Amino acid sequence: MNPEECLRSLAAEALQWAPHRPLFPESLGVMAVANAFVMLGLLPEPRAEAVLADHKSALEREGFGNAWGVMKGELTVRPGAHEYWQSRMAGPGGLREVPLLVAVAGVCCPTPVAEVCFEWVTLTSTGWQLSFRATAPDPGGNPPAPDVVMGRAMSQISLTDDAGQSHDLRAEDVGWSRRLDRQEQEWRGHVLVACDPASRPAWFELAPTIGGASGRVALPSPARVAVGRSDPPWPTPAECYLAALAPVTTISIGTSGTLAEAGPEETAGIVATVADSLIAVGALPVTSTLLREFPGSVPGWHAQLAHRWGRRAKATEQRAPVRRHITGDYGPLMTQPETALSHSSWTI
Repeated sequence: MNPEECLRSLAAEALQWAPHRPLFPESLGVMAVANAFVMLGLLPEPRAEAVLADHKSALEREGFGNAWGVMKGELTVRPGAHEYWQSRMAGPGGLREVPLLVAVAGVCCPTPVAEVCFEWVTLTSTGWQLSFRATAPDPGGNPPAPDVVMGRAMSQISLTDDAGQSHDLRAEDVGWSRRLDRQEQEWRGHVLVACDPASRPAWFELAPTIGGASGRVALPSPARVAVGRSDPPWPTPAECYLAALAPVTTISIGTSGTLAEAGPEETAGIVATVADSLIAVGALPVTSTLLREFPGSVPGWHAQLAHRWGRRAKATEQRAPVRRHITGDYGPLMTQPETALSHSSWTI
């Protein structure tokens, strides 16, 4: 089912129920599905907002202007999924810093400028980098820019790999602070290693050029992850979303000093609505273990999901003639309309 069509059908269902029972849980169910669709990338935020706005207008035309979720502004994705995908699509800059490999360094190199202690070695998609902390006596006055000072310090440190190649160190994102209690100044930041990110050295060796002991950092190989065109061994995004939503037992919204709350039964219905909608659009596999009740699971929403699922299946059956495959003791026999299913010697 198309996600927008699914959301509009829920809005139409809520409009039908509005004269017969409180609108608050029905509106929250529509809004919860809209949030789920937007968060999971199934429906753009503007389209979800358009559906909710149309539903709000329809409710107002029916005279439900004072009901929760209509005039008070709750019928929107803004409290939950607003600008989520805009943030994700803002650029891959942050993802470039996701570490692919991390190793403890713990190597200190004294230089004429400061004593530099390397703390971590990290491999990202942009290359190798080392985080550091450097200290030196505080001479007072206004010191030079931190990146200038640390640029001088890094020029006094050599880095070689297991292949015997030397690499330059370039200080970046350097911060500076003054420790008055110790009469000491401190720099923190990281240095980029002029090394091919695709290379996989077994170790780096750091040494001060003025002499002194060197330190070697072992670099373990990145963990192997199975890849290929097959079903992933981890839950789908929709399953993760439902797993986070399912434990919720109450939902409250307060506006202008007024508090409205959906209790456990109503909240279970909202969770069931989200689960049913995710199944309807093909995002949640029907084989998911989340759809089976198990010890410790929150009671209520599984039964309501089964009711919703059965009701939707019946409505689909009424809209189109159902043709089922009839089998007997010797395999497939025929394909017949449902009227042929009354024969007692056949099984479905």
